[in-house]
Amino acid sequence: MVEVLIALLVMSVLSGMAWKGIDTMIRSKEYTEAAMERTLKLSVAAAQWEADLQAVYTTSSFPAISFDGMNLRIVRQSDKGAQVVVWSVQQG
Repeated sequence: MVEVLIALLVMSVLSGMAWKGIDTMIRSKEYTEAAMERTLKLSVAAAQWEADLQAVYTTSSFPAISFDGMNLRIVRQSDKGAQVVVWSVQQG
């Protein structure tokens, strides 16, 4: 009878430790996925920023790059002529 109780106690402790380990792995996976998503968004923004700066279109009619304290406007060359791109920080 005592052996059965000890075996049940050991199995319950092992089950609890396994559950905690699985919970930790799931939380780690969620955190890693969120970090990867943030990194991907930043990477895409940096690539677009680079493309905008490489395609700056200079003309005497308007400035190629202007900043008013809130927005950065870049006039870039596109297939159909000139295109204005506006960069701004919203919600941090």
